[in-house]
Amino acid sequence: MAAANRRLLWIMALGAHGLDADPLWIDELYSVGNIGAVYRVPFTPAQVWESVQVNSPQHTPGYFFILSGWAALTGWTPFALRVLSLFFGLLAAAWTFRLGHDWVSPRAGVYAAVVLGISAYFVNFAHEIRMYTLIAALAAFVLWLYLRLVHPAHRPTRIEWGLWFIGALGLLYSHIIGAIPLAALSLYHLLFVPKNRRWWIVVGLLALVGLLFLPWLNVLLGGAKYGSREDIALNPVEVVQAALYWFSSGGVLLFVGLLGLALTALRTERRARTLWFFAGVTLLLTIAVNEVTHILTPNRPRYLITLWPVLAALVGLGLTVVERDRRRLALALLAVWLAFGLGSTLDPSFLLSMDGPRHVVEFPPLKKIVSEINRLAEPEDFLLTFAQHPHVFERFKFVSIGEFHLHDLKVGSLGITLPDPRSPDVIRQAVQEAVGQRLTVWLAYEPEIAPETLQIYRDTLAETYQLCQTALEDPDLRIERYDYAAFGCLDEPSGTQLLTYAEGITLADLRAQPGTDGVLRVAAGWRVGDMVPVNTYSVSLKLWPADGPFVGQADYGLRTTGFGWQMAEIPIQSLPPGDYTLTLTVYDWSRGPRLTATDAEGNQGEELPVAQVTISPEESASDVQTTRP
Repeated sequence: MAAANRRLLWIMALGAHGLDADPLWIDELYSVGNIGAVYRVPFTPAQVWESVQVNSPQHTPGYFFILSGWAALTGWTPFALRVLSLFFGLLAAAWTFRLGHDWVSPRAGVYAAVVLGISAYFVNFAHEIRMYTLIAALAAFVLWLYLRLVHPAHRPTRIEWGLWFIGALGLLYSHIIGAIPLAALSLYHLLFVPKNRRWWIVVGLLALVGLLFLPWLNVLLGGAKYGSREDIALNPVEVVQAALYWFSSGGVLLFVGLLGLALTALRTERRARTLWFFAGVTLLLTIAVNEVTHILTPNRPRYLITLWPVLAALVGLGLTVVERDRRRLALALLAVWLAFGLGSTLDPSFLLSMDGPRHVVEFPPLKKIVSEINRLAEPEDFLLTFAQHPHVFERFKFVSIGEFHLHDLKVGSLGITLPDPRSPDVIRQAVQEAVGQRLTVWLAYEPEIAPETLQIYRDTLAETYQLCQTALEDPDLRIERYDYAAFGCLDEPSGTQLLTYAEGITLADLRAQPGTDGVLRVAAGWRVGDMVPVNTYSVSLKLWPADGPFVGQADYGLRTTGFGWQMAEIPIQSLPPGDYTLTLTVYDWSRGPRLTATDAEGNQGEELPVAQVTISPEESASDVQTTRP
């Protein structure tokens, strides 16, 4: 048992390596959408039922109920949500161990758990927000407990009967393909189990499972058309080939050899016949279902996963046949199997023909974009980013994949799919409307994108902004900073400070320039100390004529810790030509007290001048000249 536990830890480590490696893909987006996670507002069970019914009628709602409860406990991040699939993967390995251990031998159980858990195909689903590892876990559990319940030497308890009923109902409500192992079990039950009281209990519980599934059956029939691909569906021979290839992580000859050894046990071990019966009937039923539904395609072999536990048990049986005479050979064969599994798991190209991996490999590094922009940018900035795969920014029922990942971005953003089919004029207008008059715009893109493809976006930004910095240049991501051209590049200044406050606040620089729309824009570079309380202070800018009260004002909340630029806008289109003084005040917005500032000449006050602004007669209010006071 301790050896099995150690191997489960290895499986967990292997499955965990991909929990946060990739962005979501479409199917995962449907999973989080059906539980409310795209909005970070959890759905009630009734809302989950309704959402799956409307948005994913080809599925059953059981997994989504569990995922919704899991999200309520752990949060909405892809990492947290994917951990649930890893947990079910570990349960699948554990119940496969029990199946091999109790039905064949303890060594066979260990072999079976390792063989299942090292499969690159299985590891992929152990970090995907979908129901497939749950299906494998329930398939293994239901088969193991069923064989235990009907065995003459075992005296079942009510708890065992209840758990088996819950497992069978859960298997059916996790996905409709869960009906396939249940059908194989029913056929075995009809043909080989004595027709005694236990036999009738199983029949009654299966009937109750079917009865409780009726509320969803009509929904499922309506959604049957989704996922059917008759044009590329696998034929029966291809289904067998896919099962051999994906379960063995490409080691087909080794897999076939071990199955051949497991066949030799048919002559001497009745329990081997049981495993072969379930494997053969489940495979045949899967082929029959596919002939009608056409859901198995070269890129969608995932519906074979109900076979995985019993195939693992058969490989474990084959290894024990070898072990009887040559234990070292059995260990060597297991090592080769592990090499195939580990090598294929760590080989990015192995899974690229499957849905999920074949899409995600073309996605931009969305998580990295969010983390880097949140590190570099101010909340008032804006991000332009690009994707070369249409799924990233294309909306699928709920939101786009890009929107889900950029939800935690602290700046506004616009995601663009390349190649962009719009005309240059339409692109230019769309970018300008999205960006508006921001102080800084960030451009994030994959370096592999051809420069000419991005030229129209660069040209559009160049009308108002200037390229000031390449903030990040990695093999998979490049980030550039564009600052408002009228202010020049807004780097952190050094030297004399304009205003200092004893509370740890410094006005390091200030630049004021007009816009073409009659607005005076003022960029202030603030340096805020670590001890300054957050969300406590605001800034007030006032524009004063030579005499009389102030004629323009703009207020905003002071930034948080560190250095950064903030922009304010003061309307000036109605002001007469002349000279004006711009003053600045920092105050506690909730309580009202103003802070005392000290300027570069040593003058102190609560409201000090920071710039002289001249509105020229020739340009009326469209030309403003600023000098230091």
